[in-house]
Amino acid sequence: MKVISGLYPGVTTVELDNLAAETAATMTTKHPDFAILAARIAISNLHKETKKTFSGTLFMPSLKTLERSYLLKIHDKVVERPQHMLMRVAVGIHGDDIDAAIETYNLMSEGYFTHASPTMFNAATPKPQLSSCFLVAMREDSIEGIYDTLKQTALISKTAGGIGVHVHCIRAKGTFIAGTNGVSNGLVPMLRVFNNTAKYVDQGGNKRPGAFAIYLEPWHADLLEFLDLRKNTGKEEVRARDLFYALWIPDLFMERVESNGVWSLMCPHVSPGLADVWGEEFNKLYINYGCGFLGCKKRYFFKERFANGETVSGKYFFRSVDWMIRFGQKIR
Repeated sequence: MKVISGLYPGVTTVELDNLAAETAATMTTKHPDFAILAARIAISNLHKETKKTFSGTLFMPSLKTLERSYLLKIHDKVVERPQHMLMRVAVGIHGDDIDAAIETYNLMSEGYFTHASPTMFNAATPKPQLSSCFLVAMREDSIEGIYDTLKQTALISKTAGGIGVHVHCIRAKGTFIAGTNGVSNGLVPMLRVFNNTAKYVDQGGNKRPGAFAIYLEPWHADLLEFLDLRKNTGKEEVRARDLFYALWIPDLFMERVESNGVWSLMCPHVSPGLADVWGEEFNKLYINYGCGFLGCKKRYFFKERFANGETVSGKYFFRSVDWMIRFGQKIR
């Protein structure tokens, strides 16, 4: 009756199928089988546009996700079926190894595994970029270095890659710039540019949002502003909520936090080399700087600040630099 009530003179069969599928999808709270019915109606409708047949085991939400982001389109019209997509991926990966392509196709069709989204988006296309994640180093602390890095991240996001980029080397707010006889604006204005790039250059052409994770070591003098960037309150000009944030934490920092000790914040331009060392070498250099020889900007107790930032806005990542390097050396 709901479908009948939506009819009008001149309705096409495609529109009728869309209405029936959407109506069935809204009734899944009454019985889960309506989701299967909705998907089968939508698949039948897709068959009318693409011909032939394929397995009708998809649920409506998964089919709509495929149509929205994964199936190939021409002029915004879907021209690929789910099974065609799986074969495209298999052939894109294995090339002329026919047996391997068929094996991969069969396993994906039967639901044993799936590939990452960039692989599903781009396999066997003119730009077959299949990797999910890229780690990018900030080129250098200069306008040229910052914007070259920004361009690199934009090009990666364009082909559906997620990005991790460190910003330890960028001088802190208020630090003198000899070339212009001025002072640095620090991390926050720069990260707002990266934030807007992540929004503008989304992954794969409006298939899903760009994903940038910004890494910072906790000795950086702009740390407190960095921790506030995702907050829902405060001035918009000091917020960048579309980025993800990560702290690259040395053991010494955790020891100071555990003992409720004092931690010194420094500018990498004034106290160089901290991002290039780890373990005991880092400890010696940091303690040397922290005692006042170079660039100690201020001191702060961090335990409450971290807890508050994580509670209010979430989505902070914490990584132990010393542990990861030690572990990496062991497995090599």
